[in-house]
Order: sequence, then structure tokens, then C-alpha cells
Amino acid sequence: MNPIQELEQQIRSWFPDLEVELDAAEAARGSWFLDVQRGEDFPPVVIEWRSDLGFGISTPDGNDIGMKPDELYPDVNTAFDRVCGIVVGKSHSAPPTAIKLAELRARAGFTQAELAARAGVKQANISRIEGREDIRLSTLANFVAALGAQMAITVTLPNGSTVPLDLSQFGIEATAQS
Repeated sequence: MNPIQELEQQIRSWFPDLEVELDAAEAARGSWFLDVQRGEDFPPVVIEWRSDLGFGISTPDGNDIGMKPDELYPDVNTAFDRVCGIVVGKSHSAPPTAIKLAELRARAGFTQAELAARAGVKQANISRIEGREDIRLSTLANFVAALGAQMAITVTLPNGSTVPLDLSQFGIEATAQS
């Protein structure tokens, strides 16, 4: 029994009145889907599981078809806890929130001075970049590279499909590391 099958059993045990449907992956490393119907007043809880990524949870409305999961969880227990919270709380999943560059730097564990030293610029430059409303892609790429991180830009088309943008056309290496 794989982890999403375990999750299905737990949900059926705790919520016997809910309609639960499991769709197996078509390929060995493909996605399994578990749909939990909560009645007409609430969108379903959709759980996607892949052995290499873990659990993705969403409560999609009619326009969310083909979108990535809102929340990611590494194991059965944390995914089950979140599903319970959504079902019992009659709530929704939450897509990741955008953060500002200063928060990104802080999450990576750097002060402005430390990041400036890694990027080879003055601390005032980092402060100025973090305070701007509009920056160039190359500036953002250099900021991200100085964090030791990678940058990717994904475009979501009107039909819901997503396409990664080739940053090399702008002279940017998506996997640049400093």
C-alpha cells in the first residue's frame, strides 16, 4: 500500500459520510489523485500524490483545473492533519503567498551586509534593490544567485497550462550560483 492509499483509508475512517474517490497514476512515477467531496456548498479537497514530491492539496473552484496544488506536504500524517483541518473547519487551501525580496533574503538566513558581501556590492545597493517597486530581471537573477538559490519563471496561459520561461534569452542563467 502506498502513502496515498494510506491517506485514503484514514480519511474514510474519520469521515465515513464523505464521498472519497482515488484515481491511480497511469505511469509508475505519475500522479495519484484523491478527491474528497464535501457537499454542494464547498469545493472538493483534491490531493495529488507523487512518490518523488509528496502530497499536494487544493480546494479548487471551477477555474483551477490544471493548476498546481496550493499546499505541499511531505508525508501522510501532515497531509492528513491538513485535510482534517480543511474538512472540519469548512475552509479552503491557501496558495503560497508572494513575499518581498527582504523576506526572501531573511528566509535564506542573510543580513543585507552578508548578502552584499556575497554579491560583491555595497550594503546600500541591497537596501535599494529591496526597496524598489520595479527591478530588472538581471538584477533579480543576481540577487537570487547571491542567495545561493535558483530562479525560474513560469507563465500560466489562459487555458491553465503552465510553461517555464527560457531566461537565457535575457542573458540570465536560471541555475546561476555565486
